[in-house]
Amino acid sequence: MDRDGLYLFGRRWSAESLTLTTAEFAALLTGKTLAVDISGEYILYLGVDLADGPAGPTEDGSLNAGPR
Repeated sequence: MDRDGLYLFGRRWSAESLTLTTAEFAALLTGKTLAVDISGEYILYLGVDLADGPAGPTEDGSLNAGPR
């Protein structure tokens, strides 16, 4: 059973998982966009909205994705 119930949003024919490297995550925080191929059929463009303020590591080492 899926997290959202058995086929709540229709039958799923495929499933993918994405793991970002530290470098890829850092690139997103600098405004880059990653393009991910999904099953050779779709492309997912992944980016971070930085309009709300700066993003990146804080003094205590935690990540700040910007104010919300």
